[in-house]
Amino acid sequence: IAPGYSFRGQHTSLHDFEAFQSGSFDTSHVIHHLSFGHELRDREINEQYISYPLDDTQHASSFEGSSIFQYYAKIVPTEYQQLSGKTEVTNQYSVTMHETKLKLKEGYGIPGVYFFYEFSPLMVRISETRTPFFHFLTSVCAIIGGVFTVSGLLDRLLYGTVEQLKDNMGKLG
Repeated sequence: IAPGYSFRGQHTSLHDFEAFQSGSFDTSHVIHHLSFGHELRDREINEQYISYPLDDTQHASSFEGSSIFQYYAKIVPTEYQQLSGKTEVTNQYSVTMHETKLKLKEGYGIPGVYFFYEFSPLMVRISETRTPFFHFLTSVCAIIGGVFTVSGLLDRLLYGTVEQLKDNMGKLG
């Protein structure tokens, strides 16, 4: 759907944009929600792991006259695997926005908001896992070992310093 009058010819479609020659067509817009695919069923997990960068954004035209907004989205398939083994597939995206002033005198461009997208060949996999108990035990042992090592180094350093001071004091006195 495009504003203006359209004309159909042999295998072509032309548009008359005479109405835009005045130079003021407001392309300011609000995006309430944009997603590709369905959201995860668990709202808390969806909010924690999946982002929708264009949700609740407003863009006012920065230029006098007409402008073109172009959004370039990179869509990344995302798989979320719960502890129960249940898997859900959705999509995330990153986006870049460009605004261009429409140059009517040069005769190109149609004012509007355009979305371009491409799918990433990579997939993000988010998995819930539990850390086994022996990992916890190993971490605790590592912490205890580190405490003993640092305390041993401090003891050796202090003992050596005190002994050095005693020897120096004995030679002076």
